[in-house]
Amino acid sequence: MQTHLIIPNHDALTQMAQKIWAIAAASNERPLVILPTAGPNLSLRLALEANRASNTMPLPEVHSLADWLALAPNGLHLPMPQSHTERILQTYATMQTHPNLRAWFTAEGEGGAWSLASAIVSACDLLSQSVLPQLAWNIEQLDLEQGIEQVQSKLTQAITEAYPRLAQELVTKESAVLLAYWRYLSSERDPIMTQHLALVSHLHQWKMNPETRRPLIWIETIEENESQARSDEGFLGHCEAFIPVHRFVMDWNSIGLWPETMDTHASKDEQLQINRSALLEKHMTCLSAKRFEDLAWEATRCIESHLLAGRTQIALVAQDRLLARRTRALLARFGSGLSIEDETGWKLSTTRAAAALHAWLELLRSPPQGPSANTLLEFLKNPFLDISQLFETTPNEIAVLIGELEGMLLIKQARASWVSFYLAIEAGASSEYDPRLHRLLQSIRKRVSLWQGREMQNLLCARALEQLQDDLSHFGMRDQFERDAAGLQLLAMLDKLGLEQSRLPSLRMPLAEWVIFLKTRMEEEVYREQGSDALARVTILPLSATRLRRFDAIVMVGCDERQLPSYSETPLFFSETLCQTLGGTDMAWQYRQQARDLSQLFASYSYIDLLWQSEGASGEPLRASPWIMRLQANLPQLATREANRFARSAVARPIEMSQATRLDGLPMPTRMSPSAYRALRACPYQYYVRSLLGLRKRKDLDEALDASMLGQTLHQILRNFFQELKSTEARDAKRMSDLEFRKDWMITHLMHASEQGFSRLLEGDQRIVGQLRDWQKQIPSFVEWQLERESQGWRFHDAERKLGFEFNFSDEHGQFHQIRIEGYADRIDQQPNTSLLSILDYKNQSREKVMERSTQLMDDPQLLLYAEALSAQGPIDQLDWVALKMNLKKKDASKRSVTIAEIPLAMQQLHAQLQSDLGSVWSGGAMRAFAPESTCRYCDARGICRKGMW
Repeated sequence: MQTHLIIPNHDALTQMAQKIWAIAAASNERPLVILPTAGPNLSLRLALEANRASNTMPLPEVHSLADWLALAPNGLHLPMPQSHTERILQTYATMQTHPNLRAWFTAEGEGGAWSLASAIVSACDLLSQSVLPQLAWNIEQLDLEQGIEQVQSKLTQAITEAYPRLAQELVTKESAVLLAYWRYLSSERDPIMTQHLALVSHLHQWKMNPETRRPLIWIETIEENESQARSDEGFLGHCEAFIPVHRFVMDWNSIGLWPETMDTHASKDEQLQINRSALLEKHMTCLSAKRFEDLAWEATRCIESHLLAGRTQIALVAQDRLLARRTRALLARFGSGLSIEDETGWKLSTTRAAAALHAWLELLRSPPQGPSANTLLEFLKNPFLDISQLFETTPNEIAVLIGELEGMLLIKQARASWVSFYLAIEAGASSEYDPRLHRLLQSIRKRVSLWQGREMQNLLCARALEQLQDDLSHFGMRDQFERDAAGLQLLAMLDKLGLEQSRLPSLRMPLAEWVIFLKTRMEEEVYREQGSDALARVTILPLSATRLRRFDAIVMVGCDERQLPSYSETPLFFSETLCQTLGGTDMAWQYRQQARDLSQLFASYSYIDLLWQSEGASGEPLRASPWIMRLQANLPQLATREANRFARSAVARPIEMSQATRLDGLPMPTRMSPSAYRALRACPYQYYVRSLLGLRKRKDLDEALDASMLGQTLHQILRNFFQELKSTEARDAKRMSDLEFRKDWMITHLMHASEQGFSRLLEGDQRIVGQLRDWQKQIPSFVEWQLERESQGWRFHDAERKLGFEFNFSDEHGQFHQIRIEGYADRIDQQPNTSLLSILDYKNQSREKVMERSTQLMDDPQLLLYAEALSAQGPIDQLDWVALKMNLKKKDASKRSVTIAEIPLAMQQLHAQLQSDLGSVWSGGAMRAFAPESTCRYCDARGICRKGMW
C-alpha cells in the first residue's frame, strides 16, 4: 500500500489527476478511484480530462464510496439493506409490546415514541460502527469461496463477541436496554453491515477473478474517526493481497492556519507563519452588521460585485442557513441570468406540497364532532386541491364557492364542528344560495369519517396508506402533485413507505401516532431545488461541501462565535466520553475537522468574503469566530468592517392624536344602526374608519367559545318561548290563569326550549354544555321576574322586531340631510286593553354591569332610539334592560330589570345630541380618537389610529 500526500489547496485536483495518471501509466491499467462522497466527482473527472496526456488513454473509473458499494458483485445475493424508516418502524413495533419503556425513557407527547425510536436506531448505528474493526480482521479468516452465508455467520459471531465488552462500557440501566435492542434488532440488513458485506463481495471478486484486478485509489478528504479508520485500514490491508492500493491523504500541515489543524512536529510555528503569509495574496474581506436584514443585503451586494467582476461560479457557504435563505430570496431579483442551486437541502415538510398534505392530515385528527374552521379552510384553500371534477365545474367556480363558504363562516363565527358549519350555511341562505356548499362539506366529512371509525382507531399501516392515496386521488391532489417537483418527491416518499412497510409484519398503531409518523418522515426527507442553466451560478452549500470543489469566489455567512464552529449532538444515551471510547466522532474531532475545512477554504480560493451578525436577537454583542479573530491579530487586511449600506436617521418626530375629516365626495351613509351611533359616540375616529371608509378587521376563526353566538342563541330561545306562551294563553286561558300552574308550565317549557335551542350547538362543541347549565340555573329566578312583571300588567307582545325612523337634521352649512336609524328590538311588551308599550333589551351580563349602562345612557341610547321608532304606534311607558346573569346567592336575584327614568327628558336630549353629532360629521368636522381604554381594547381601528404611541 502506498500513501500519497495531497496539499488541499487550489491545486489539489490537479495534483490528484497527475498522480492518478502516473499510476495508470505505471500499471498500464485503468485505475479504480473511490471518493468518500459524490460532491467532488465531477470536479475530479474534469481535472483528469484536463491532465490526460493522450486521448487513447481511457479515463480512470471514478465513484463515490456509496455508488461503488451499490455496484458490488453478486449484489442480487447480498441482503437488501433496511431503510432508516424500516428500522424505526421495527423499533416502534418492539416498543409497542413493552409500553413501560415509553414511561421509562420519558417519551411523552404524540411524537415521543417516534423520537425515542429514531434515537435508538442512531445509537445502535454507533454500536455497530464500533464492531466493524473486529469484522474487518475476521475477513482474513474467511473462506470467500463459500460465499455470503459465512460472512453473515461471522457477523453474528462478531456481535456476540462484542456484546460482553460493550456491556461493561454501557453501565446504566437505559444503556443496558439499548444494548439489548442492538443485539436483537441488528442483522446483516443494517446499512452499516450491508456496506461491509459489499466490501467483502468486492474482495471475493478480486480473489476469484484475476482479470478484474487493477489499482485501487482510495481518497480520504478528512481525518476519519477511530472506528472508521480501523475498519478502512483492515479492508485496505486485505486488498493488498490482490491489488495495488494507493491512499491519497490530505497534507494538513501545508495549509493549516491554526495549531489544532496540524500534526505535531518540531517546526509547527514556522510552518504556521508560512501558511498565514500566503493569505497576503488573497482578496479577503470581513464584514459585520447589527441587523439580520442588513447582513443579508450585504451578502447580496458581495455576490453582485463578484458577478460584475466576471466571476460566474460563486459559492454561498451557509454557516447560518437562515441568513443564506434570505440572501437567496434577494438574489432571485437578478432574474433568469443567475441560476441558484441549494445543496444544503430544504426539509420536504417546508414545501407547499407537504403543507397541502399536512392540511389533510390535520383534518383526519379532528374531533368526531368536526374540525375547527381554520383547519377546514386551510385544507380547502391549499393550491393542490382540485375538486372541479367532483362538481363538474371549473376551478374558478370552485374558488368562488370556497370564498362564499369562508364568508358565511366568518359572518356567523362558526368556529368549529360540522353542525356549526351547516348552521352558518343555512343562516346565510338567500336567493343566490348555492346548494353545492352542502355537497362540498358532505364530501369532506364523508372522507374524514372513514378515518374516525372504530376500526381505524388502531389502524393497519398498509391499509392506511392505501386510504390516503385514495383520498389524494379523490380530491385531485395526486394529479397536482405530479406537476410539482416537491409533490413528485412526496408521492415517491409515500410509495417507498408502502414498500418498506410491506417488508415488515402487519403493523398497527393509533391514528394520531400514524399521522405523527408521516409528519416525521416529511421532516426527515430532504428536498433539493435544482438550478437551471444560466450565465452565472450561485451554489449554496455547507462548509464541508467545499472540499475539492472549484469556485471563482466564496461568500460565507454566519462567521460569528456562536455558529463557527458548530457541533452536532452525540446520540441519545451516549456521553462524549463514551462516544470517544466507542471510536465515534467527539467534539474535539469535529472542532479539528472544521478548522481544517476552513484552512482549506482559505488555501483554495482567492476571493473570500466573511460575514456575520454582530448583535444577537436579544441585543447581546457577538464577536467573530475565534479562528477569524486569531487570524486578524496577524493579518491587518482581515480587519472587520461594519456594513453601513443602510444608514438610518435618528431624528424624532412627535406623534399627535389621530383625527380625520370627511373627504370631499365621500358618499355618506343613508342608514345607521344603533351600534354604529354608539361607535360614533364612543370614538368618532372609529365611526369614520368603520362606517364611512368601510374598513373592518377580518374576524379570526379560533376555537374559543363564541360569546356572541351564545347570546344570539339565548335571544332565540326566549323569543320562541314567549311566542309559545302567547299562543298557549290564547288556547287555554283558564288553566294559564292559575299562578302555580303557570309558574310550573313556564319553568318546564323554558327548560325544554333551552335544551332544544342548545342541542345543535352541543352537537358541534360539548364545551357549551356548561353554558347551558348556567342558564338553566337562572330559569327559576327569570320566571319569578317574569311573573312579577306580569303582576304589573305587562304581557309579551313581540320579539326581534325591526324598528326604525327617519331623522332630519341640517349641518353647519345649512344643508338639509335625512338618515334612517333602525335596528332590532329584543322584546316589546304591552298593557292589555291599553296602548301603553314597553321595550326590553336583554343583556347577557350581571345586573351590576347593566346598571353601569344607565349612568351612560346618552352614549348608548339604543332603547331610546327604539322608543322613538315605536312611539308612532303608541305611548312608550317603560324602557328596561334585562340582566340574564344574576348572582343567585343574593336575595334580590329576581330583580333583573333596570328601568330608564324620565323618558321624555331623555328623548329631548337624544334629539339635540343627534343633531349635534350628525351635523358635525356631515359638516366635515374633525373626528378624533378620544375613546377610553375600555372602548379601545377591542377596537378594529386601533391599528390605524396607533393609540398608545401618542
